[in-house]
Amino acid sequence: MVAAITGCTTLQWSPNANYRIEVITTPATADSGDTIDVSSATVTGGNIFKTLYGVIKAFDNTTGDAVTATWTGTTITIDAGGITTDHTYRVVVFGV
Repeated sequence: MVAAITGCTTLQWSPNANYRIEVITTPATADSGDTIDVSSATVTGGNIFKTLYGVIKAFDNTTGDAVTATWTGTTITIDAGGITTDHTYRVVVFGV
């Protein structure tokens, strides 16, 4: 079942005032196909993006496998290539 993920944690790095890079870690209950709305403080644990420029890397922290993460606006969709449930994912993104 596709769901919006809440309760993510973030690690932020701001190399300059024009953008920032952030590692978003999902809770262990995330599934392939779930979404992350990075404009919501409830989802990200406080850090929000007004504009998302891209996904740098995404992987399944449970298995170490690379996964696909696509974005539309400020919403990221995780695709682990199958029916993967109850995993922790890490997604590295950049934006403002």
